[in-house]
Amino acid sequence: MRPGARRTQKKGFFGRKIAWVTYTLTLIQIIVFIVELVKNGRFIGSGSRQLC
Repeated sequence: MRPGARRTQKKGFFGRKIAWVTYTLTLIQIIVFIVELVKNGRFIGSGSRQLC
């Protein structure tokens, strides 16, 4: 490659935008997972108090 030439970046679906989509979906999945843990903790906690 020549010293002054720049590399062409891939554009389209597999460009840099895919990284932000991946980060956003991962963050959403983590938030949903934490909410599910909290809901299960409340459900199990409330059930064990009623049985005693």
